[in-house]
Amino acid sequence: MSNTRAPVGKEVVKELLKAIHRGADPRELKERFRGVLEQLSPLEIPLIEQELVREGIPLGDILKLCDLHVELFKESLASRELSGVPKGHPIELLVRENEWILKRAEALALYAQALAAARSGEEARQHLEAVRRILGELRKVRLHYRKLQMLLFPYLERRGIVAVPRVLWGREDQAMVKLRRLASEVEKLGPESQAEALVGLAPGLLELSRELSELVFRENKILYPAAYALLTEGEWAAIADIADDIGYIVEK
Repeated sequence: MSNTRAPVGKEVVKELLKAIHRGADPRELKERFRGVLEQLSPLEIPLIEQELVREGIPLGDILKLCDLHVELFKESLASRELSGVPKGHPIELLVRENEWILKRAEALALYAQALAAARSGEEARQHLEAVRRILGELRKVRLHYRKLQMLLFPYLERRGIVAVPRVLWGREDQAMVKLRRLASEVEKLGPESQAEALVGLAPGLLELSRELSELVFRENKILYPAAYALLTEGEWAAIADIADDIGYIVEK
């Protein structure tokens, strides 16, 4: 295997991200450079973004462009999964937590769609009970994000990888604020609530489902492969000890 292909691909991707920064359409770029993207390791993505910061693109701009970056890489990353992670390793447990989160995010979307299509107040109230239950379960997601923010992100930032942790931290906090707000709105709705008020919750519920699912994708395909490759066994042992104290959504 050639030793020059990876650096070449890395430089091409840096130029792609700079092109996005200048306003190019990421969908067109994705089609033009599909072959290069398929060869790129997820580990390189946060490193490339950090190099762009060092080369003068403001961090704020990179954070704003993160959605476009993910769109650019999403197709090439979708088929990649971490392999060989031992059972009980913090990454293995975090991935299983994401499976838990994704199932409930998908269920939330299904009930939100049913709520929007409800033909009567009684039908809408039945769907609302399922939504109330799922939102209650999703409150546990704060344990997942707490482990990332307190344990994983600091280790990456010490290695100069700043953009990915900051973007994820902001998105996680945003999702939790939205979750608390929606849960509060649902609790205020009683049996006498009008169908219009119940149906009006659907767009926010769908948006929360989408945001949680997107966070799962970013973590599984970008954050975890990078962290698993970069952190030492000693660092993982330290993370595991504190993570046990914080607790997991799933059984260890």
